Amino acid sequence: MEVFYPYSIGRPTKDPIMLMKILLIQYLKGFRSVRFTCKQVKQHAMYRWFLGISPTEKIPNHSTISKFLSQRLQGVAFWEKFF
Repeated sequence: MEVFYPYSIGRPTKDPIMLMKILLIQYLKGFRSVRFTCKQVKQHAMYRWFLGISPTEKIPNHSTISKFLSQRLQGVAFWEKFF
């Protein structure tokens, strides 16, 4: 039995495409950590534009991206198909 939570409980979800774009920035720019990538996204308007994040909107926390990477994008097969 699956349990679904109503939208009024918990934090709002982050767009998986945006999270993939953050990982793409990390890969293309050669950043070594998700934490450093988040700092760069926070500081540079070009990255915010690419991600579709307004200057007043908060970027996802590095732990959100790390969990997305480890829980949703598991294994080498995904990255081989992606690239």
